[in-house]
Amino acid sequence: MAIIGVVTMVTVPSFVRSIRGNRLRAAARNVVMAGRYARSMALLEQRDMLLGLDLEAGKVTVTEAAVRSSPAVAEPAETEEAKNARDEAEEAEETAAAPAGRKDGRTLLTRVLDAVTIAEVDVEGGDEDEEARRAVLYMENGRCTPYVVRLADEHGGGITVEVDGFGTPTTRVGDD
Repeated sequence: MAIIGVVTMVTVPSFVRSIRGNRLRAAARNVVMAGRYARSMALLEQRDMLLGLDLEAGKVTVTEAAVRSSPAVAEPAETEEAKNARDEAEEAEETAAAPAGRKDGRTLLTRVLDAVTIAEVDVEGGDEDEEARRAVLYMENGRCTPYVVRLADEHGGGITVEVDGFGTPTTRVGDD
């Protein structure tokens, strides 16, 4: 019994560290996978996609970006009243389909990170005013806005995922 007790005391701490590391690696894989999915869908559907990172909820989403509006040319027979009614109907449809009040399209993917928080997100040229949520644009040509995501667990461990403008991810273990 003493031998079993000693072996248990030696192996349990390393087993616990392994579980923590697995959670961080799984969270990093989820972020990378969501970015790849956003890029693939942008190329496949030939429309912009948004990778959403919610720091408070620890959630990663992929949504269709709002359609970029090109200068519309009204048909000669369309009255101003009919045009306004059509615009209001389109806006109502977009709002109804948009998650969390955004004017983006449907949500294609949602992942909630298990026991890991999104500590920080740096989007190149991004707005730092809204602390809780960040969005990364994946364009229909497969490129994206470069970004860095820092993931952390409650025990101080961390992984950094860095994605360049071509959507290529690199990961680093530890805090940098």
